[in-house]
Amino acid sequence: INLDSNPRFSFRRYFLLTFPIAIFNFFSSYTWYFVLDRVPVSIHFALSHIELLFVLLLSLIFLAEKLSIKKSFSFFFVFLGIILISIGNAKWSTSTQFSTSQTFTAYIAIFLGALLWAVYQILYKKFFGEINLHAIFLINTFIGVYVLFLFWIVAFLFWYIHFEPIPNLHSSQNISFLFVNSAFSVPYYVVYGIALTYTSPVWVSVTSLIQLPVSYAVDGLMLGDRFALMTIVGTVVLMVGVGVMNLRWECVGKRSEEVGEEEMEEEKKQLVLN
Repeated sequence: INLDSNPRFSFRRYFLLTFPIAIFNFFSSYTWYFVLDRVPVSIHFALSHIELLFVLLLSLIFLAEKLSIKKSFSFFFVFLGIILISIGNAKWSTSTQFSTSQTFTAYIAIFLGALLWAVYQILYKKFFGEINLHAIFLINTFIGVYVLFLFWIVAFLFWYIHFEPIPNLHSSQNISFLFVNSAFSVPYYVVYGIALTYTSPVWVSVTSLIQLPVSYAVDGLMLGDRFALMTIVGTVVLMVGVGVMNLRWECVGKRSEEVGEEEMEEEKKQLVLN
């Protein structure tokens, strides 16, 4: 779809539609960072993936997604893997004490962030599910600008109400983190947007979990981290779920049904002509 030839996908439309989507993007990311020092990593990891259920539910309602046997098996293995990984992380992590108020607030933030990220994906697919690559780069540019704009507004507001301090930009560590995070976020969201455009939020949410074993491998090779056996087993089980999601048999069956329907329509046309 060309930006110039199709008024539905005009520059102005992109500019306006990306703002509410950027809001969901920003606050889902913010809640993820917010809970890092408020709950154990194992709990954070397990509960944050409730996003997969939100994506599935919203896709069934708003995108007419069908719950197939393949998707059901995939989600079963994925959540079984997440449970095993969480158990392994809990045994391997240090016993940091968290206050009750912090934990309760963090739980709310985790569920809210998971819901916001799911809504972000559904809105992106709903509004921008039929666009070209040039439009995808334009959309994510707008989202990036909006997120950067929202970051400083929210940071100042939270500082003003004494909720959180403004990030210390005099710290070289904070500046390095912001720079690296921004540098990797741009290609991440562009690739994520391309995947959402050409596939579905359910497929993207499950398949993107492949980042988990990759991150473990990087941690092990570069940082020398070690992992519990349950974490390794859980990762393998989770990857089985990702593999099931990417099996071809359902697509073949669907295609066979489509071909059968096309042949029936063709036969009906021939009968009418005769």
